Amino acid sequence: GPNSFYGELMTTFGLHNAVRSGAFSTTGFDVLGNVPDATLLYMKPLASSVANMMKTSPLWHAMPFTNEGRMMGLPRVPPDGCVLSAMLFARVLVDAFEHADAAKERA
Repeated sequence: GPNSFYGELMTTFGLHNAVRSGAFSTTGFDVLGNVPDATLLYMKPLASSVANMMKTSPLWHAMPFTNEGRMMGLPRVPPDGCVLSAMLFARVLVDAFEHADAAKERA
C-alpha cells in the first residue's frame, strides 16, 4: 500500500500506486482493473494459492496488465534495513523496469 515502506519509496521515485489503502491490504480486482495502463509489481515468492490463481483464474487473465505482459515479480527486500533496504529496493525496481524495456525492444 501507499503508506508502506515500499509505497513511500515508489512515491519518492515518481511512481503512482493504484492502491489507496493503508500500508498492507488485500486489493480487489475492481481496484486493479481501474488503472488500465498500470504495471503490476508483486513480491516473490508468492504463496502457492496465489500463484495458482494467477495461472488459472479467467478474471485474472482478463486484466489488462496480464494480457499485455505488464507484471513484474520483484525479489523480496526486507523493509527493516533502513537506507540499505531503500537502496536495494531502488536497484530492484530499476532492474525490473530495465529488463521489461529490453524485453519489449526484442519483441
